[in-house]
Amino acid sequence: MKLSAGTIVWLYKAIWDIEVFFQNLKQNFHIKSFCGTSYYAVEIKIWTAFITILLFAVIKQQAEYKCHFSKILFPC
Repeated sequence: MKLSAGTIVWLYKAIWDIEVFFQNLKQNFHIKSFCGTSYYAVEIKIWTAFITILLFAVIKQQAEYKCHFSKILFPC
């Protein structure tokens, strides 16, 4: 192995951030699979979800009351 410990930690964190992103997709947007199988179909779905997550984060930040992310998406 020719990678430094710092590089390995950085790579692990990057991989973990990706895992958390996909976990959010599955939990908050109920995405179990992708309809399209082409590279562009999957890319569009991921970018759309990413933009939606960012928009809801802004909405949550500006909200008068603080609640869980899923309550903003699916209020009772």
